[in-house]
Amino acid sequence: MPLIGSDRDKRRDATISSVQKQYKPCIPQPFNMPGDIFRKKAQDKFSQQLQEQQQKIRRDAEFRANPVPSFYPPTYAKQIKDLEMTSDQLDQCCPNHIRLATESRAQERAQYEEYKRRKQEELDFLKQIEEDQRHQLEQEEIRLERKASEFKANPFNNVQTEIQRVEPKPVTQAITPVVLKRVPSGKKK
Repeated sequence: MPLIGSDRDKRRDATISSVQKQYKPCIPQPFNMPGDIFRKKAQDKFSQQLQEQQQKIRRDAEFRANPVPSFYPPTYAKQIKDLEMTSDQLDQCCPNHIRLATESRAQERAQYEEYKRRKQEELDFLKQIEEDQRHQLEQEEIRLERKASEFKANPFNNVQTEIQRVEPKPVTQAITPVVLKRVPSGKKK
């Protein structure tokens, strides 16, 4: 039997609705890989070890002083305490006119400082004199150099010199030697 258009539409709609019911739109769902659990455990273990190591370093860095050793047994400690003197007892047993070396040393140091200051003044004075002499010598050299570098024309000396007159020699007559005899041109031999 041939399908009528409406039945065909109904079947088509039914197929589409069943497909739509089967496939829901794609919503991303989280998924776990088996290696993620091991990685998470390793990271937790590493961070715990790191914290323990930092705490150990902090504990080792704290300063803890050892107790002061007792050099005397407890029975001698009371005797030593009894031997300690008060300030009044110290004044009675020790003289008050103690002369410290700081006073004499301060005087010696003052004398030395004065000597050093005078010596420095002398050196400065000698240095200043030497510098002045060097400066004067330089100025003199500069003056001489300038004087030597000035152009000076050398004028002709005004000294009269005598010019010697040379006497002229008498003129000589040239004489040729007669080697050949002259033959008069008109005569033949």
